[in-house]
Amino acid sequence: MFQFCLLILLLAPGRFFSALGKPQETLTVENREGSDSKAIPTCREASFCAFLQKNPIDSNLDVLPTCTCTGGTTCSHSWDPNDGKSITEGNKQFKFCSNVPDTIKHECSAEEKALTGIFEEDKVTKKHLAYYGFLHCICPEHSDYPENSYDGTETVEGDKKITTEYYHCERLKTCKSDDTCHALAIGETKKIYYKDCNCPEGQTCPFELKSAYKTEYKETTDKFTTYSMRCQ
Repeated sequence: MFQFCLLILLLAPGRFFSALGKPQETLTVENREGSDSKAIPTCREASFCAFLQKNPIDSNLDVLPTCTCTGGTTCSHSWDPNDGKSITEGNKQFKFCSNVPDTIKHECSAEEKALTGIFEEDKVTKKHLAYYGFLHCICPEHSDYPENSYDGTETVEGDKKITTEYYHCERLKTCKSDDTCHALAIGETKKIYYKDCNCPEGQTCPFELKSAYKTEYKETTDKFTTYSMRCQ
């Protein structure tokens, strides 16, 4: 999905697990002025403030904050599909600082831009500065934001390089023999799950780490090992 994302500078299979594939980068980033390395940036209008996942690895709820709400408003990190500030897509939930805009409350069409991810980094040091995510519609059941579904642009503003990526919502395909069926990013405090395709009938996608055909260790502001699985 998250070349994660989340939230990486690249965790493996994608940007922010394709727009949410930079989990470790959203947990600790440099703020807009660079004065506090533990801060996360202030939310932009209509951006989601956190990404929640009910984790099939250990049944825990993992939370990836992306920005800080303003005006004394807090970003809820509790799973609640009925609070008016959440969009739920299967085991994922996007949280907003205020009520979800009405323009989002419809199912994505095949041609529609479903999600926009904006990544800011220092153009010299490549240090990740901020991630802003914007939903444009609701991705229906059995669909997701696959890694190959995006296009994007790059611009430079002052000392920052800004990458804008646009994702489409697509129905998950049946895995081929050499496809990654899902990836498990295991960190010191968080575990992120990304499903890439559905295994053929009679096969399953394993969760045992020893079954991974590929592992990748990544250390930036946090430490993650990504385990890529194939259908068995």
